[in-house]
Amino acid sequence: METIVLSNNQVAKDTYYLKLQIPQAFSYKPGQFLMLKVNNLNEPLLRRPFSIAKVNETIDIYYKVLGLGTNILKSYKKGDLI
Repeated sequence: METIVLSNNQVAKDTYYLKLQIPQAFSYKPGQFLMLKVNNLNEPLLRRPFSIAKVNETIDIYYKVLGLGTNILKSYKKGDLI
C-alpha cells in the first residue's frame, strides 16, 4: 500500500518527524507498527519497522537516522509516495 508524505522535518540532531496521509484501507490498534519500504530498489532489501506516534487525520512517526534505510527516508519530501 502506498501513501503520500505530508511532511518530513528534522526536530533534533538525527531525529525526524514524518507525517503521512492515511490510506483509505488503513486501520490501527494501539501497539501496532508500520513496515516501510524506503525505496523501490533492493538496497536496503528489508522494510523498516516504525512505531506509530499518533493517528488522527494523519499517521505520525518519529525516527532516528541510524543506517542506510533511515538515511534514505530522511530525503523524502512533501508529496513523495512511500
